[in-house]
Amino acid sequence: MKSFRHIAIFLGLAALLAGCVQAEIVDVPERPVSFSVGSYAPATKAVAVTEFSSFSCMAYLHAEGFENTTQDFFGANGETITKQAVSNNTEWVPGHVYYWPKSANSYVNFVAWHDANGTAPDAVSETALAWNGYTVAADDNLLWADEAWRFNDNVNPATYGSVSGVTAGVPMLFHHALAQVCFKGKIKSGCDTNDAGTLRWEVSLTNMSLTNVYNTGNLAMTNSDPGSSSASTTNAWTVTNGGWTPTGSATTLNILGSSETALNANTATDLLQMRSVLPQEVTNMVLSLTWTIRTYRGSETTPFCMESLSFSGNLATIAPTIAEWSMGHKITYTLEFDPTTDSIRFAPSLDDWDVASNSPVVVE
Repeated sequence: MKSFRHIAIFLGLAALLAGCVQAEIVDVPERPVSFSVGSYAPATKAVAVTEFSSFSCMAYLHAEGFENTTQDFFGANGETITKQAVSNNTEWVPGHVYYWPKSANSYVNFVAWHDANGTAPDAVSETALAWNGYTVAADDNLLWADEAWRFNDNVNPATYGSVSGVTAGVPMLFHHALAQVCFKGKIKSGCDTNDAGTLRWEVSLTNMSLTNVYNTGNLAMTNSDPGSSSASTTNAWTVTNGGWTPTGSATTLNILGSSETALNANTATDLLQMRSVLPQEVTNMVLSLTWTIRTYRGSETTPFCMESLSFSGNLATIAPTIAEWSMGHKITYTLEFDPTTDSIRFAPSLDDWDVASNSPVVVE
């Protein structure tokens, strides 16, 4: 899978000293945690988002003298980091205050993710992150962040590659793990006029579905320590097999039922509103639908001709420009009906995952 969307969040984190007092012998003032969302907009493209107001984070402490021992800095269950308004700023705050280790030779590694419906990873550590048998609901939104390695203080200003000039904190870059798909329909322009003495048409759809769609799969990723010679940095996760591995049996995605959905020629009608789907190839998917054409003379209200037509075709054949539903992409399939020839034109489009709002979370 390719071209992940990115959401940059910058965290100011601090470490709790419980369980490693014997390793922290330097009397240095405590430095409390502060969470700040980055507000830097790259020169290419950036929009603000409010896709989530909290995320989950595990933190792993390596204290001086115990560098080879991994300690659960946020506890065995990690922390829920919540967005809150502080003065005129937005900060991301854990359940209680944490402090950085006092020793410059101690450090903390951070692993973060978000799932809209609260599904936790089946495996999470400094080097592995995985979801097994994950079933995608229409409103799901699953993201993971690049791992932040070897941090022992807030970076000020925080930096992440080209992202700079933001408030102090540990940089974390989130990636969308799912894809989104929608279907739209319209009548060819000019076919719905009602001028006296001319023909006009009405088109309505029924029984539209897409078969051989998987909605359950496994996602596994690995990471590695950049090494003691590296300064505090982030490291992207390596996605096993390039993305999701579908599991279980393929199902049918019902787009429309037996009730008629009328189309128009000015604005495309939503047949299936944008929803989350499991990233996968579309090779074996089959789109089927039935539509009815009613033909009128001028402004007459009773059709003088009515016919019902059906279509079934391989999605990869009728929309060959999109071979897969990739992570971090939104795919729109627009069907345009020409009732004068009984033909359908398929116009698929692929967009990066942007969600505009007024939150200062940055999308590159």
